Amino acid sequence: MVAAEDAPLPTAVEVPRRRRRAPRWLFGILILVILLWCAYWYAAYRVTDSVIGSAVDGRDPVVACTERAIGGFPFQLRLSCSAASVNGGEGAAFSIGPLAVAAALYNPTRINATIAAPLALDTPTFQLDATWDEADSTVAVGFSGVSSVEAAFEDVSVAVADGIGFPLWGVTADRWTTRIEPAPERDDALRAWLSTEALVVDLGGSLYPSLSGTATLTLMDTGGTLNADPAATARNWLRTGGSFHIDASRLTSGTVVAEITGPLVLELDGTFSGEVTVRYRGEEDLPMLISALFPGYANQADIIAEAIVVLSKTIEMEGQPAYEAKLILRHGAVNVGLIPILTIPSLGSLEGFLE
Repeated sequence: MVAAEDAPLPTAVEVPRRRRRAPRWLFGILILVILLWCAYWYAAYRVTDSVIGSAVDGRDPVVACTERAIGGFPFQLRLSCSAASVNGGEGAAFSIGPLAVAAALYNPTRINATIAAPLALDTPTFQLDATWDEADSTVAVGFSGVSSVEAAFEDVSVAVADGIGFPLWGVTADRWTTRIEPAPERDDALRAWLSTEALVVDLGGSLYPSLSGTATLTLMDTGGTLNADPAATARNWLRTGGSFHIDASRLTSGTVVAEITGPLVLELDGTFSGEVTVRYRGEEDLPMLISALFPGYANQADIIAEAIVVLSKTIEMEGQPAYEAKLILRHGAVNVGLIPILTIPSLGSLEGFLE
């Protein structure tokens, strides 16, 4: 006899677990999604190839995309050219180095582009050549077309010559950034942000003081969008008056710091008109800023700076003594009150651009 407490306990019988298998319809949906995505990518590929091919095969203007390639499967659509050029006829031609444009298929409204130097623009009246170490740009596209553009260049150099190749002027900068998008508080305006570091003007072989700064501009009566043709937007803006407002700007050269605000107009003769307020400190280096902004007046920069200081009122800026002056511009002629101080050179007649 075995005592009850000494009896062995019954052992539990392990029941084998059944593996849960995913329903077959889930695999079917997954395969269908993959097939639909592949079809979506292929359709985007065919549309892009057709549009680019039509542009390249067109006659006016003549567009060339050397060694064109389209790829990026499965999540991107990417177009690349080893070189691109546009021949607009009448002696005008544009060319640029290797170009790569990409858009994620899950966000096709945002297009990123990597642009490699060099860039060349040849017209019967002038020639422009530009180089840089790095360049990136982003284009946002909405239902009405291009809604915003942003571009950044590192170690950029631009040289401009006349129609026969004689050097006119040049610019170098450690960095240049531009962004343009609709102004949030106005339906008919665009907002532009500009930024540069160590910008130096080369005029006739003479290098002028380095300039750094930022500026925010509002371009009035532009329709509030870049649409599909930025050149058309610029022409319409000029036709409606070419008015813009310097919302904020900050320029530095040496020890001088200047802030400029106010409304201006770009006239069809290529000059500026309007009235701006200039606040500045570090007046001992004001001639340096004048030389950087207006190289043609470098030899008179000391006299101009002295006149501006005399005609300015004393204020405080960032807790330091500073000056403020009102500048009145009439077709490029700049006055402090009734006293003329300098003339901003014309950009050239813009009438031809409107045709």
